[in-house]
Amino acid sequence: MSVVLAAARIKEGQLVEHTANVSWENSKLSFEIDRKYKGNFVPVVSHCHNVAYVTSSYWIKEIGPEYITVMQSAQDTSGRVFPPTDFTAIIVSTI
Repeated sequence: MSVVLAAARIKEGQLVEHTANVSWENSKLSFEIDRKYKGNFVPVVSHCHNVAYVTSSYWIKEIGPEYITVMQSAQDTSGRVFPPTDFTAIIVSTI
């Protein structure tokens, strides 16, 4: 059965809501998890910005044993990449 290991919401580049085991710095969302879950989780990020239309996408650049690096890019071109501003993330176990 899957377990939610960590969750967070980033608003305007700041960590505003999160589980107790999460920290946020320089586009890296870190989370402390039990050893058995390291390498046994799936991270999911989702756009979370209250606007009339969406002009950017969020994606996971790197997955580490207890962190993910999230980036943001403009939808009109993938060439413009910058630190993320408004998204949610959830880390779910696969075991």
